[in-house]
Amino acid sequence: NADSYWQADYLTNVGKVMNRSNYRNSPYAEFDFDDLAPGYWFEFEVFATNYLGAYSSSTVSIEKKALPAPNVDIQGTAIQSTTRSLKTVFVVDTAMPDLSCGKFNVSDSLIYKWTNFET
Repeated sequence: NADSYWQADYLTNVGKVMNRSNYRNSPYAEFDFDDLAPGYWFEFEVFATNYLGAYSSSTVSIEKKALPAPNVDIQGTAIQSTTRSLKTVFVVDTAMPDLSCGKFNVSDSLIYKWTNFET
């Protein structure tokens, strides 16, 4: 949705990254800090095809925040199974992104809030 010049510029940047990765037949798509527009979500899909023409794909979503926010992941697979007799433990990995404007250590001040929701 490129409604303005700067949005169209970001779409051009994304296209250049995709074309460069395709040209190099690379398993990497590397975005510079200013390639993705802040405040937007991006979704990418990659296909891998073998010599028989069989393929598989994977999708990733990226949110480019306008302000630095902690990165958070729950360890393990997205869908986990357990049995009645076993306890379940979630372990969270969090870290603040590297900031080029200075050296700050705010990781000790992170606050965790767990919520339960139905899908």
